[in-house]
Amino acid sequence: MGHHLASAWEYRTQLGPATDQVRELAARAARKLAAAGRRLELSDVTAAAALLQRAVGLLGPDDPHRVECLLNLAAQRIELGEIDDARQALRIAADAADPRQAVLAEVLMCRLKTITSEGRTEDSEQVVLEAARRFQEWGDDRGLAQAYLVLGDLAGLRGHQARSAKLLELALKHGQAAGDAGCIARARSLFGVTLLFGPAPAEEVIASLDQMVASSGNDPRVRAEAEQVTCVMHAMCGRFGQARAIGAEARQHLAEVGLRLFLANLAQSTGHVAELAGDLDAAEREYQRSCDDLEALGERSYLSTVAGLYARLLARRGKPAEAREALESARRHGSPDDAATQSLVRQAEGLLAAAAGEADRARAAVTDAIQREPRNEQPDAAGEAYLVAADVEKILGNTPAERDHLAAAQPLFEMKGNVVRAREVTSRLRDLTADS
Repeated sequence: MGHHLASAWEYRTQLGPATDQVRELAARAARKLAAAGRRLELSDVTAAAALLQRAVGLLGPDDPHRVECLLNLAAQRIELGEIDDARQALRIAADAADPRQAVLAEVLMCRLKTITSEGRTEDSEQVVLEAARRFQEWGDDRGLAQAYLVLGDLAGLRGHQARSAKLLELALKHGQAAGDAGCIARARSLFGVTLLFGPAPAEEVIASLDQMVASSGNDPRVRAEAEQVTCVMHAMCGRFGQARAIGAEARQHLAEVGLRLFLANLAQSTGHVAELAGDLDAAEREYQRSCDDLEALGERSYLSTVAGLYARLLARRGKPAEAREALESARRHGSPDDAATQSLVRQAEGLLAAAAGEADRARAAVTDAIQREPRNEQPDAAGEAYLVAADVEKILGNTPAERDHLAAAQPLFEMKGNVVRAREVTSRLRDLTADS
């Protein structure tokens, strides 16, 4: 219906100057198109963005509904990885006469800055906290839901998974009160990320995410994003065939929904699976692919982390020139507040320095990496940092220090239910004991 009304409007405008009747026809068409776009945002982001873009084109610059369409369009552009188009839409919306719309545009701009690593996290947090206060005064559940989503994302960036989970619960609560299906789906998917990095054991994470997908009515977006986490959890449990199959399904489902940004970042899952399975050639390919795809989108936050993972792997494999190139990308694009990226940078630096015989520099780098990992909130990542420290000491020939780092890593992997890494550490400790 919306397309038919829009076509009728186009024909009428070709016949002469716009009248009140023609403008009303455009407004009706825009409302229909925008409603259709909102319905599609869970199943076909590309189509949703196209409908919202057409709706925007039908409305005058002073029409409040045009700003609403721009805000929704910006959210879809972000999911598609169309960073510049999203920024343009938000800049227009930020000048809205309605203060609630203008403040929501500021909140979404902070989300965009997180993706592009622009500005300081503290500054974005202050903007969004003030926005949440105003939305609370206005009784605006939709605005509160979006604000808590961004705050949850920022907390996760710093490695504060428990705080992130609480904020996402608030986002889900207010999203449900507002009837905002897109916000509800994003809150659920981000909650999956907190389970990936947080202390919940792998088997429990799988059960929780299966339940979440079921409670969403098998929502295609929630399913696709949950698969990014469950494939890693199955790999941690040693079920590599199942992990690879779920990773392949995640790639297919993310493409079907149109979540190009998450699709480009998929190596954080599939590369991890390949590393746990010992298929390091496959892991290299996954990380390289994601680096290329994220750079093409103009994204920086995910890119810095994937580049850090890639640099660490290349350094471990004795490929210093390639590792330094990936490391430079991680440094260049990473936010100082991004706990994961900054730890990975120092892990790669430590491995490279150890290989070059620079013992003091290597030890300082991995010590810094370990200190940046909150053990109780991100035990698996902390375990990986200790594992790298053990690798550094092995290269330097310090067996007692290698043993100490392995002993520190083991309970962290066990806490997360990472059976594969825990067994690897146990085997190395056994070998060191036998050799001593």
